[in-house]
Amino acid sequence: MIGVSRSPLSRENENNLRRILNEGLARPVGIDVWTKQHSGLVLPDRDNCEHCEEQLALMRQFVRINPLLSITPYDIDRHAARAAQIGVDMTPTTLVRCAGRSVQFVGMADGTLLRPFVDVMGYLSSGTSPLHDGPRAVLSTLTEPVEDRK
Repeated sequence: MIGVSRSPLSRENENNLRRILNEGLARPVGIDVWTKQHSGLVLPDRDNCEHCEEQLALMRQFVRINPLLSITPYDIDRHAARAAQIGVDMTPTTLVRCAGRSVQFVGMADGTLLRPFVDVMGYLSSGTSPLHDGPRAVLSTLTEPVEDRK
């Protein structure tokens, strides 16, 4: 598996994240990080998983910060059957799980996406949602998955 020893977050950002996680997490949260070994060859028809190492290192830093978090790294090629079973087809994909619910995040949870990513962990852990009754009612009418088809 991919091995990175450096910490992606600065000490100050790590301390802020520690505070947010300590306030937001109520139950244990599992983090599955789906990556792919970089072959060293650049092939136009293949995803080289440009941010796999960084995402895995970031999630490992999360786990070191808060004892309610655990991580399971997966290689999408070695665990292809499991990836297909749960709908993981891109790397890096991070699956955040708690109490029978999960959310998939594709890409690097960094920069402006870091706080929403952490908020999702808090919502899953506490069993709450940021949605009010109106949007929740609209979402309950959906009968099939919604995909962006640009």
